[in-house]
Amino acid sequence: MAGDHTRLEFHNIETGIMTEKRFIAMVPSNFIGHLQSLRFNGMDYLDLCKNGDISYCELNAFFGMRDIIADPVTFKTKSSYLALATLQAYTSMHLFLQFKTTAIDGLILYNSGDGNDFIVLELVKGYLHYVFDLGNGPSLMKGNSEKPLNDNQWHNVMVSRDPNNVHTLKIDSRTVTQHSNGARNLDLKETNSSAINPPLVTFRRRNLLD
Repeated sequence: MAGDHTRLEFHNIETGIMTEKRFIAMVPSNFIGHLQSLRFNGMDYLDLCKNGDISYCELNAFFGMRDIIADPVTFKTKSSYLALATLQAYTSMHLFLQFKTTAIDGLILYNSGDGNDFIVLELVKGYLHYVFDLGNGPSLMKGNSEKPLNDNQWHNVMVSRDPNNVHTLKIDSRTVTQHSNGARNLDLKETNSSAINPPLVTFRRRNLLD
């Protein structure tokens, strides 16, 4: 790279937040999550900071794995609901959420579409059901969790569909898969998630990928 300067000088390394805002038009959101193995120029900075082997380390995060709660939404009544933008799921989909509840039955997510197309996540007797219809009629996938999920503990849920129509439902560490034949496209229009029986808390985090 051409230029008069051949050195990159820096004073501090920041993780999770940006304090110097002079040179950017839009400041990104602060990081929420877990970080490990931060190595720069061969130095493991997180280990150095934790062990006190570095001259300067300012920290208000925590060492160790802990559950992260980021802006949860609480449904307190049977009439409560949350309307969201349409899922981008025409050829593929990746959906991640976290929830906790004491309700044995309840609708977590529903997205209708053109014709008979739809997608549903719901609790039935404490177990998660994933129901979908791409135009060939409804299909049901039942989660294989070890016990009912209405234990008022946070649970991780991942639902995905790849371009080959392989559907995956993962609840915490347990996974089930299913291949569907026929129609491959999911034509959706609107999204809403609601709680049939309170109290239901969802979502803690969501990722939607086309």
